[in-house]
Amino acid sequence: MMKALISASLINRLKPKEKEYDVRDTKTEGFLIRVLPSGKMRYVAQYARGRRINVGKVGVMKPEDARGKAADIIRDYEKGIDPKTAALKAKGMPTLRAFLDDDYAPWVKAHNESGEEAIKTIERHFSSLLGKKLDKITVQELEKWRTKKLESKAMQVNTVNRTITPLRSAISKAVEWGILDEHVLKGVKTLKCDDTRVRYLSAAETEKIFEVLNKREESVKAGRARANEWRKKRGKPLYPEYKKKDFIDHFLPMVIVTLNTGVRRSELFRLKRRYVNLEDNTLFVEKSKNYMARHIPLNKTAQKALKQWLKQTEAIESAYVFPSPRNPEKHVSSIKTVWTNVRDDCKVEDLRWHDLRHDFASKLVMKEVSLYTVQKLLGHKKISQTMKYAHLAPDFMAESVGRLDK
Repeated sequence: MMKALISASLINRLKPKEKEYDVRDTKTEGFLIRVLPSGKMRYVAQYARGRRINVGKVGVMKPEDARGKAADIIRDYEKGIDPKTAALKAKGMPTLRAFLDDDYAPWVKAHNESGEEAIKTIERHFSSLLGKKLDKITVQELEKWRTKKLESKAMQVNTVNRTITPLRSAISKAVEWGILDEHVLKGVKTLKCDDTRVRYLSAAETEKIFEVLNKREESVKAGRARANEWRKKRGKPLYPEYKKKDFIDHFLPMVIVTLNTGVRRSELFRLKRRYVNLEDNTLFVEKSKNYMARHIPLNKTAQKALKQWLKQTEAIESAYVFPSPRNPEKHVSSIKTVWTNVRDDCKVEDLRWHDLRHDFASKLVMKEVSLYTVQKLLGHKKISQTMKYAHLAPDFMAESVGRLDK
């Protein structure tokens, strides 16, 4: 952590780096400058451990004025006045759009790895609410939206519940920060749904899916070859050639890894290269849905796919196994379009991506792997979550009852 007297001459010497960094003031504790990769800088007051608030922009405020304001904020906090709450109330009741942009989005992205996706979910599904003031959002509007999604069968019950959660969380934070006196969506109850569904693939369905996936690979590679032949004749620069074993993109290796490890989609998206150990043949899940880290052994099929994909993408500077094609500093965040097309081409009915995880667990149980082992591989916190697969164990019930004969 860099420390220096924050002054005009210091600001002129500060240069942006690849990642944002802080410079702490040696005169006033808690006063600092944050330097962004873009070159922009802002004054910040840290009034408690892990709690900060922007004071102003460098170039708009003078250092001495910003230092004075930061000192006032820190003193107010010591008197029991939360500066964030005070600042938000001073603005008046914000619209949902303003609240997300100015306050909630920066906070949730800094504190939650899926924060960016949460903001996108709110913007995508509740765009009609963005212009409304927070205290004017009503339960009736959410109920109307939910009813429409369910009646049109655009979403299943659990998907509706999951989609509402980011909005509910944002409103909860507005209450916590003192912007709202009460939760305007407290009347929106989570719908009960059957979470015991176990959908796994038949041998014929698995064969059909990989037939479609392999045809997709061959079609793109053939198209690339034709394009390069055309460009070569006209003296144009060629596109990179696909090697025989190359994947055309991240989708096929993602399917293979999911079917052979049972990782959740979010875990797959966030999987980092350093957590794939091809020497020990293990995959480490750093942060799961229930915050339980786990190691998953890799079978030969998963090893082969990951080895090829990591080799193929080693020139891309990214921490992630499956980096975003547009921004390698981020991970892939959606496979919906490709998955929908593949599923439609396969003509396999009632299949969700999560069912690939069910398939992994179901096949293990049917091969007489213990439910305890399956629980650990899936990262279930409670064995009750894994018991949905119990009926697939050929001798599970019979063996249990048979113990009475002994």
